[in-house]
Amino acid sequence: MTTSVIYQMVQDVAKIFNTTPSAVCSANRRRENVLARNIVTDIAYSEFLFTYNQIGGILNRTHSTLIKNNLTYSNDLRTRPELKLIRRQVLHNAQDYLLHLYGGYISN
Repeated sequence: MTTSVIYQMVQDVAKIFNTTPSAVCSANRRRENVLARNIVTDIAYSEFLFTYNQIGGILNRTHSTLIKNNLTYSNDLRTRPELKLIRRQVLHNAQDYLLHLYGGYISN
């Protein structure tokens, strides 16, 4: 699978959180950028099976930072239920992106 789906997710979360893709991938610690990075990391790792090193290469983070952030993200999910809806939306958009990238389903 191509890492372009991670770039696509970064663009999606940037729009949703009203920030820029470069801010999401920067060292900026504003809450919306942190949440955006955590959503991208969670989806890329758990749904698309990218490694933390691959994800970190795009988000400009080390794998250990992403692992630590994933723990705080699980706490955020419990206290902010709207994050589950945002995650679902980003995942759906990423799946659509991959469907169009690889040509969709083949029907007989």
